Amino acid sequence: MSSQTPELKICYRNSPTQERNECLRESISKIIPVLKNGYPEFNIPSIDPFYHDKTHFEYKQGILTVNLNTKDMIVNGVRFIKIKEVRSKANDKNIYVEIDADFDRLEMLADYKGNAVLSELNVKSGGKLNLTAVDITTTLKILGKINKSENSGFIAIKGIDLSNIDTKKMIVHATGLFPDPDVNQFAVEFINQSWRYLFEQLIPEIKKIWLPMCEIVAKGFFENVPYDVLMPKKK
Repeated sequence: MSSQTPELKICYRNSPTQERNECLRESISKIIPVLKNGYPEFNIPSIDPFYHDKTHFEYKQGILTVNLNTKDMIVNGVRFIKIKEVRSKANDKNIYVEIDADFDRLEMLADYKGNAVLSELNVKSGGKLNLTAVDITTTLKILGKINKSENSGFIAIKGIDLSNIDTKKMIVHATGLFPDPDVNQFAVEFINQSWRYLFEQLIPEIKKIWLPMCEIVAKGFFENVPYDVLMPKKK
């Protein structure tokens, strides 16, 4: 193991499936706290908090429509991830991993500009946005293959996805949706009363925020540590 490689629990790719899966669960659980502030040797930035430059949120429900373009987003709480279960397939040329993860609490802070429509009232919006979700669950899926083009023994990421994204509660706070404080408060309360509807609309954007970070972390390990070191074959 390279001196620049964070301490990993070695999992053998040809171990019995249940043994390999539990080993991977323990290994991933231990490495997340190490990556909290990033790992420059593998080009992995801070993951808690982690930064996302911009995204778009849209909410339409009844008399209220909100379109927001965010910038300078900060997400807190990733380090408290719980790896619940891992399912994997691995051989000498391929690896496929599904990771079921829970988060107790995630908080997203961002500046935004956009517009809001309440009945016949249409205004330009701008201010601070805070989305807090609790008891979040998701499944990360990663497919990797030996990079034959370079004959290097490193794994290349060929597919990555997030599925089964859900939360038990989401709370929205926002300033500047409407210039009148009372109208703004009404709009925020209206959104929070139907937070489930908003959350379902946000899932595509949530994936756009999370998948790049997940891919950076996965590539950081697979492209810097040879497969025979990361997941050796038991003799």
